[in-house]
Amino acid sequence: MRSLRAGLTGLVLLALTACGGAAPDPVDESGIDGLRIPTPSPEPGDFQARVTNPWLAWRPGARWEYSTTDRDRPATYVVTVRRERVTVAGVEATAVDGRLVLDRTGRVVEEETTYAAQDRDGNVWQLGQDTGDADWRAGRAGARAGLLMPATPRVGDGFLTGEVGGEPVGRLTVLDLSAPVPEGADSGAGRMLQLERVPGEGGPEEQEYYRRGTGLVARTSAAGDLLLASRS
Repeated sequence: MRSLRAGLTGLVLLALTACGGAAPDPVDESGIDGLRIPTPSPEPGDFQARVTNPWLAWRPGARWEYSTTDRDRPATYVVTVRRERVTVAGVEATAVDGRLVLDRTGRVVEEETTYAAQDRDGNVWQLGQDTGDADWRAGRAGARAGLLMPATPRVGDGFLTGEVGGEPVGRLTVLDLSAPVPEGADSGAGRMLQLERVPGEGGPEEQEYYRRGTGLVARTSAAGDLLLASRS
């Protein structure tokens, strides 16, 4: 896994020089198993055919619906995993589509697609994203792939989800491996993985909750307000 890992010297240099020192450290001090995050050029041979990481549960054809709002209007966020794969930077990636739909009118007000691939160790990488106004792909114009979910999350692990134009796409940090279910969210059985997401542009922090074998269950604001909750 030549492109995804860095030796000790590489890790130190990345920690000191990435993004001119202005962005969050792209290499977590707690390890992430020595991965080089973000990675400059993913090697297709480092990846496997499907995303099987149980914290994401991105099986081809899988679909989830979440209750949310858009400008105080009730809405549904629909997530779908495409059956066909998309080639990004030479890697066969899984495409995950998200659509924000107003409940009252059925109008789609927001669409985005994430392109991801899982390495042979089970870590899931973000290779690109379409958001309508800030599309990017690893390997284009200096964009670099980041991490979306480690194979084995550990409290304190932190990592960039990608880099575009020398700026981070966002940062995730593992806060808890057995977090309680947020009030108002699905209360099904099973421990919850809690991640903190910080947008690259410095927006408000959010907390994300994942259930093993189910995937994303809920998202809350820094104040604890429920922003997204899975529907039964």
